[in-house]
Amino acid sequence: MKNHETKTKFKSTLGLARHLLNGVMCLGALILTCSSAPAQNLFVSVSGAAWGNSGRGSIYKLAPNGARTTFAVGLNYPWGLAFDRAGNLFVPDGGAIYKFTPDGVRTTFASGLSSPVGLAFDSAGNLFAADEGSGSILKFTPVGVRSTFASGLDVPVGLAFDRAGNLFVTDGGDIVGPGHGHLYKFTPAGVRSTTASGFVTPNSLAFDSAGNLFLVDGGDIDGLGGAIYKFTPDGVRTTFAPGDFFIDEYGLAIDSANNVFVPDFAATSQTAIWYLNNNVLISGVLGPTLPAGWGLRGAADFNSDSHPDYGLFNSATRQTAIWDLSGPMFIGGAFGPSPPSGWALVATADFNGDGKPDYVLYNAATRQTAIWYLNNNIYAGSAWGPTPPAGWSLVMP
Repeated sequence: MKNHETKTKFKSTLGLARHLLNGVMCLGALILTCSSAPAQNLFVSVSGAAWGNSGRGSIYKLAPNGARTTFAVGLNYPWGLAFDRAGNLFVPDGGAIYKFTPDGVRTTFASGLSSPVGLAFDSAGNLFAADEGSGSILKFTPVGVRSTFASGLDVPVGLAFDRAGNLFVTDGGDIVGPGHGHLYKFTPAGVRSTTASGFVTPNSLAFDSAGNLFLVDGGDIDGLGGAIYKFTPDGVRTTFAPGDFFIDEYGLAIDSANNVFVPDFAATSQTAIWYLNNNVLISGVLGPTLPAGWGLRGAADFNSDSHPDYGLFNSATRQTAIWDLSGPMFIGGAFGPSPPSGWALVATADFNGDGKPDYVLYNAATRQTAIWYLNNNIYAGSAWGPTPPAGWSLVMP
């Protein structure tokens, strides 16, 4: 069983691909990929299903001057994008991989997969797909014959080939436990070795023109531990860019001048509220936008006005805050107590039955949990909670 972390921040999922012909560079990565097109067009995928709008995922084509046209519609989760040498665009979506001709004609290249995400082509034109749900790397010949190249992985995501035809794969991360992420190398014959370990949520990969490999580690649920790492051809690892990379920020691309690009999907900090009838989506509305550095950790009625409010947490300062809402409208706010060093606010709920929401805290280093009893935004007491077993972490509900 894989213990997935669930986020309460709503946002669109984007994927990008640029097709560079004549062998300049072809990079495959989940969400953001650098591939090629004669006119240097940029292809962007937007996942409609991330907002509950099944079938509204699209792929847009942006010309060098920024002019946008719709290339494809009717998708759900069009994440990883990759081009073959003929300029056909391959898109994983749900349990299938679709092929789009340069004119936008769509056919199903492969189906019956679990949840393919990252894509990459080798020098022979074979397509490799990281099938996250099955823990496998699948190989497809140019005519679509499928075989399993590697299996027994935890959560394979990013794929990239070096010049010698070795396939590098990111695997694991917060889904199986912080610090359990790996970077593996597979020879063309499928022999696996470990290049590096100890990542939090390793995802996207890309090579520059000198053969250096770049890896995005998305960090934990609070954005801690995120960085972009650089590996020389000899395997020497350095931190290329430390940063606050939220766990969902999959994507990495390198242009012909070796500039490194990484998306920042958390930049909008937009919230949304979905109105449900049991498990059925009835409607939705946008909520207030969070300030920079803050994350949504729970919704509960803190001020006893019969309207749910937001519980917020700033992972850099460890400050908490409560935003009072009336429906989706912000009507006021107050700071709450700050957890001590090493602790993070992960959820809100009424634990002592007094009708007032409390804080759930978690220490990722010790795996200890705690409950802080509150009276609105005022600390009123605390108690230890149970400690999850090794490999598990407490996350937001």
